[in-house]
Amino acid sequence: MKALKTILLAGGALVVMAAAAQAADIPTKKAAPAPAPVCFNDFWSYLNTSPADCPLRIPGAGITVTGRADWGVSAETNGASFNYRGPDAIAPVISNVAKGAKFELAPGMMGQSFVSLKGVWPVGGDVKLIAEWSIAFDPYTMQLGDGEGADIDNNWHTAALRPSTPGSSSYGGQWDNRLGYVGVQSDTFGTVKVGRLMTFMNELAGQYDPTGGSYGFSLLGYSGNLSSGFGVTETNRYNLGGSYLWDNKTFHLGGETQFGGYNVGNDAEYMYQFDAGAKIGDLNIDGIYAHATDALALNMFSAQPAGNFGFVSTPNDLTATVTNYDAFAVMARYKIQQFTIFGGYLHTDMSNPTDSYYTGGVNNVLWSQANVISNTYLPGSITSTGFPQDKILQHVWIGGKYSFSPSFDLMAGYWHVWQNYFDTNSAVTQAADCATAANGVGTVSSKCNGTEDAFSISAIWRPVKRIDVYGGVIYSQVNGGIASGYQVNNNTSFNGGIRLNF
Repeated sequence: MKALKTILLAGGALVVMAAAAQAADIPTKKAAPAPAPVCFNDFWSYLNTSPADCPLRIPGAGITVTGRADWGVSAETNGASFNYRGPDAIAPVISNVAKGAKFELAPGMMGQSFVSLKGVWPVGGDVKLIAEWSIAFDPYTMQLGDGEGADIDNNWHTAALRPSTPGSSSYGGQWDNRLGYVGVQSDTFGTVKVGRLMTFMNELAGQYDPTGGSYGFSLLGYSGNLSSGFGVTETNRYNLGGSYLWDNKTFHLGGETQFGGYNVGNDAEYMYQFDAGAKIGDLNIDGIYAHATDALALNMFSAQPAGNFGFVSTPNDLTATVTNYDAFAVMARYKIQQFTIFGGYLHTDMSNPTDSYYTGGVNNVLWSQANVISNTYLPGSITSTGFPQDKILQHVWIGGKYSFSPSFDLMAGYWHVWQNYFDTNSAVTQAADCATAANGVGTVSSKCNGTEDAFSISAIWRPVKRIDVYGGVIYSQVNGGIASGYQVNNNTSFNGGIRLNF
């Protein structure tokens, strides 16, 4: 409670500072044009220019190299041990494997490290061919982001005995685990992309989060399950899909869908999203509708499952819950001089799946290098009856960022998630199911109503344009059905680090 009070007081101070800020005087003369940046004379000149000012281009190829690398450390009151290949690596937000104080390496606390190659080739008029290949990696271990690999590292263990942080995600350790697409772009007609794509919600969530969707200071950034995955974190990407976006710089409209199902590495048999938004002065708004049919939420076995038909299970065989969902999100941000306020609301309706032919198992989901759920003869490995009634998952957040100068930002935010009771038991049985567990941190059933909350304060200082030095604290807690199976229900995580942008 003391940590929570400290965070709330500091957040209040941020709002007071923003309200007291005065507008700068309007210049009476046109400013002289800024001198051209000196990009590559020496290493210092390079660091003191932004990636936009001085991009790294492959001469004559039409290709630009971009990315970032984020090295951090974390001190947690109830943490989870480092996993060398998980996209999150640790759990700054409370998780069911967390228990006890930790001080450890914490990559990507301000965001996933990645390298991208972007190609743009003019065709004629305002039409261009575009392409991007991008990989996410751990800057400490140099392993490609592999959430299913992190799950496999923890498979066959109960939550209390798992050796490191699990990592179910849309990263599967592939050569294009972040992005891999080709397309056509036109300012007049819009942009078409085909290949491995982020969903609209995954692309936009960070733009409407006060911390930019950071792993270390935001529930929206840390949990793909509770945010852009709409309850199924693996649906943050299409392994094979297509998108169209029209944008006239004031209004934009877009639609996207996947091609094929599990057989081409998609996490659902069918999925699509629509996006509509606007930029009106200093106000940005977006609304998204999303649907998925037969989406797989991967998980771990708590013990080695029995084989069947002569097959013996291996650690690569994960379990899963399959669901349909319909969801929407509304998000906004508004800039008032040096202060920007952010907020949003997500609503997901999860129900039992349309089909049931996969109950024996599924091959090649996500095209993970681990080939998750590799055996198709594990009885009970996939649950298709996990939602006796529809599960309603909701998430609301609000926060702000105050820019004291171009080189220093202070950010604060609050995130709140809640779910309903989605079983069909009688009131008497429901009361027993949802009674507080003996350890005082959860309930017997994960189908009970419950909540998750997070508060954070963080700051970024840029000593030079390509370097971010950051630090802050996030407090998180779970209650009710969301805390089912947890060992403790709260965590305070102090995170800091340095990020290189290139």
